[in-house]
This record gives sequence, C-alpha cells and structure tokens, in this order.
Amino acid sequence: MFFQFVERVRESSSKSLRVSTRARRESKSRSCERREERRSFFASRCSTLFLLRLFLLVGGKERAMTSFGNEEEELPELDILWKIVSPLELETWRASGTFTLESNLDKTDGFFHCSNSHRIEKTAELYFQTVSDHKMVKIETKRLTRGNSRSVVFCADAPSEEEIKNSGDVIFIHYLLVEGKACCAHLYANFEKHPLETEDCVAEVFDMPWDEANGKHAFPGLK
Repeated sequence: MFFQFVERVRESSSKSLRVSTRARRESKSRSCERREERRSFFASRCSTLFLLRLFLLVGGKERAMTSFGNEEEELPELDILWKIVSPLELETWRASGTFTLESNLDKTDGFFHCSNSHRIEKTAELYFQTVSDHKMVKIETKRLTRGNSRSVVFCADAPSEEEIKNSGDVIFIHYLLVEGKACCAHLYANFEKHPLETEDCVAEVFDMPWDEANGKHAFPGLK
C-alpha cells in the first residue's frame, strides 16, 4: 500500500509539474507576443511621428503637421535665415566652396546656429556686442532645395543622429520659437556624406557695423 501511495504521489507531482511547465511556457509565449506587439506599435508610432513632421519645401504656404496629422501648425517665418559670421568663416567658405562648420560653437554642437529676421537683432545684442567686423549671411531656405532636388525638413524637435544619418541628402531645420515670431533655427545635415555647397547656402552677405553712438549694430540687410 505504501509503495502504491508513493507511486500515486509521484504521478500526481509529475502531472502537476507538466501542467505548471506548460502554463509557464504559454505565459512566456503570451508575454513575448505582447512585447512584440508593443515594440511593433511604438516602432510604427515613432515612424509615423517622424513622417508626419517631415515637410518638403517645394513652395507655397509652409506648414508643419502635428498631433498625428489631426492638426496643422503654421510655421514661423523661416523663408530667410540669418547667420552672423566672422571674416575668417566667410573666407573659408568662399575658398573651399563648401559650407562647413567653422565656429567653435557650431563645431561643438554639430549644427549651424541661425536666426530668423525677427530674432537676428537680439542675437547680435546678446552674443556679438561691440563686434564690428562680423558679417550677416543671408540663407534662403528655398535655395537650399537646389530647385526642389533636395528636401528641406522643418521640425519642432531636433532630429536624432540616426535620422540625420539615414535621411540621405536632406537638410533639417529645427526651429525654436523664442518670443512672438522671433525664432532661433538650427541647421542640421549629414555634412560628412552630403556636404553643403557655399553657393547654395550663402545668398547674400551684409555688413553689420557697430553704431557706437546708439550702442548697437546697424542691420542694412534687414531693410
């Protein structure tokens, strides 16, 4: 009797173990499926977000898509960007024919720091006080498209290194509203594989003389 009892206990334990193991496998399988579903959902969501915030500059009214395409947000004025540069930067671009990161700030951050027409005077006041030999470079964003052969993307969030790397010959302009229509703009691109040409980026160059009497710069390029 005792041995029969032990045998029944063994069979019961073995059966319970098989059931428990099968349950764990099924639970693990369902967990993996849920993880895959979540991964697929977030990958799709991120891809959708990225695609929706792409804007190809091909003329007409510039607008950016937000909230998964349910709303439209009018872009700040970005048809013209301004960059304050030293004579050495300008000389380097003209000599090489390539619009490269030259200032210490641009090299450190990995993008070009620019301003729109409503912000450039404040930028000069904050960062170039009393400097008289610097120039204002006018950048026309439509000109960056090379006759619509290159895409220019306006985005409210800075592009990731992966986005820049995988987007080919695309220029990203990350805009940051400061006050009202005033806007800082950061120009990103895959500069190593797709260098920018100076003639595409530098539309015009203007002096930015320091007016000692008024304690501020003059901006003939804005008139």
